[in-house]
Amino acid sequence: LSYVLTNDVSQAHIRVRFGSIPQNPQAGGATTLSLDGATGEIFEADITLNESLLTTTAGRTALETVATHEFGHALGMT
Repeated sequence: LSYVLTNDVSQAHIRVRFGSIPQNPQAGGATTLSLDGATGEIFEADITLNESLLTTTAGRTALETVATHEFGHALGMT
């Protein structure tokens, strides 16, 4: 497992963005995975961090907690 920062979104396997989560507006974040249904291998992950909930007075702590949780999903933890 290795990590490389890239500015080319087409080269990224884990993408992170700030935005809204229409399917669950109260969620702090959401992760969508592209995976092999037979093996469970994860090819790509898209993480959305809910900007409206993470910019409150508890913003930094909330952001760190939610980002850690969502990255866990991106790495295969359920």
